[in-house]
Amino acid sequence: MHNLFEIRDVFEKVKEPQQTQCENCEKNHSTRICQDCSVFLCQECAEIHQKWKSSRNHKLVAIIDIQASVDEASMVSLKREFSCCPKHPKNVCKIYCETCSELICSDCTIRLHQGHQYDLISDTFPKYKQEILASLQPVKRHLAVVKKALQALDKREKEISDQKVATETDIDEQINQLQDSLEKRRAELKGQLDKLTQHKLKSLAAQRDQVKLLHTQLASCLEYVEDSMKTGTQGEILEMKAPVLKHIQDMTAKFKPDTLVSEEEADMLLISDDIPDLNRACCEVADVVEGHVVCDDK
Repeated sequence: MHNLFEIRDVFEKVKEPQQTQCENCEKNHSTRICQDCSVFLCQECAEIHQKWKSSRNHKLVAIIDIQASVDEASMVSLKREFSCCPKHPKNVCKIYCETCSELICSDCTIRLHQGHQYDLISDTFPKYKQEILASLQPVKRHLAVVKKALQALDKREKEISDQKVATETDIDEQINQLQDSLEKRRAELKGQLDKLTQHKLKSLAAQRDQVKLLHTQLASCLEYVEDSMKTGTQGEILEMKAPVLKHIQDMTAKFKPDTLVSEEEADMLLISDDIPDLNRACCEVADVVEGHVVCDDK
């Protein structure tokens, strides 16, 4: 069995031997296969087959002995080795048409692709392999930038959290001076700080989600193409060339480094004035604000 189509037919029949009749008597279920004739035989016909002078030396194999080797991996292996032409099913695609960016067989070149630019897959593949690999360079550069941006965002989140703790300390130091009469204001100020901090962290989290999404897209693109280059056939890689290059071009065109910079600052501060009237000061002792504010002297 050296023909692709014979091998494929045998694989399909061996998967369900109970559905395969003896090709000699056409009555009984087949239990053997002649490797020389590619014929399925029942037990009785197999014995007769070995008695005939013309087939006495043929090798018969029990179907049950080869069932274990018939699985999806076997069919995938066949597919990698042979890609049948959709327009001429009996032919194997061994040519790549550069004009149409598709795999074709020798019959296709006569009419369907006459005058087109085409060559053997084995000769065309090295050129486009390098083109695809070269197109990944901007993806790798962008991925490195995104990784640094994620690190910067993580650092900024810690700075905001640390600044929150530092500002809480400032609040506590000032409020503790006013003792119980200022406890209500203390809670109000912390509420302002929490609200502002949550706003910053929520905004930062939303930005991080976008950056992570971009990171995932770039990493997925890189992983998909690199894995395809390792595991795909030359024909499969050539077929995916056009959409992959367009996808990479679209991603790099939309890449905007300025969107990776944190939109929030760790700038929460406690602002207060000298307060002569303690009773009045309970509701005016301070405010939690965003940014650096310079207060005018009274």
